[in-house]
Amino acid sequence: MYQPFSGTGPLEVTDGVRAVSLFSIPDLCDFSQKTTNSSILVVGPCSICHRSKARALRPLLERLELQVWTHLVTDARTAEELLRTA
Repeated sequence: MYQPFSGTGPLEVTDGVRAVSLFSIPDLCDFSQKTTNSSILVVGPCSICHRSKARALRPLLERLELQVWTHLVTDARTAEELLRTA
């Protein structure tokens, strides 16, 4: 799901073409806060350049308004990079 965000929270797309998605970030946050729901965030390296996505993942870990997941799956390199820069 393409939902743009930055280190300060969700970004609103106000012009141009926007990706079609089922939920907005606030909707996903509400969904993940309900104890009967689960949402899995899977983050791996870029399939093209193989770079870590740790920099993109950090706001999702730190900002309450971006906590759209109940479970996180990531690769060891990304996890190690996040721990190193914590």
